[in-house]
Amino acid sequence: MSAESAVYAGRAAAQGLMSDTCIITRVDPDAPEPDPDPDTLVIPPKAHITIYSGMCQFQTPGVLASDSSTDADERSSLVQATIVKLPFTDAAGDVAPNDVVEIVACPTNPSLVGRKPTIRGKEPLKTNATARRFILNEVAR
Repeated sequence: MSAESAVYAGRAAAQGLMSDTCIITRVDPDAPEPDPDPDTLVIPPKAHITIYSGMCQFQTPGVLASDSSTDADERSSLVQATIVKLPFTDAAGDVAPNDVVEIVACPTNPSLVGRKPTIRGKEPLKTNATARRFILNEVAR
């Protein structure tokens, strides 16, 4: 088996483990600033655009699981660096730092649904990658 054939087989195997569904969005840079609600004067968030929607997989490796931080109120928080794995496709190739990953389905762990971690950095450089992997930040209190 050639290296190229092994990579394609690995990509198929990686996708077989992607049983979750996520939507990745970012603030629309062309969206106008929203007006405050006339009754509450609360300013709604800016409009977002969808960058990716589809299968994914989440994993929290032990070595990236915790950094402690303290916020302005001197409360301690746990920062978990989770990895999201996306199929190695063009559709998943536009993901960038600060994009928001919303978990919309997770058949094997429904408690993850609704969580919205943020992409921490660019996709690592890797030859023969079987999936697109991004480190996420999520602050838990």
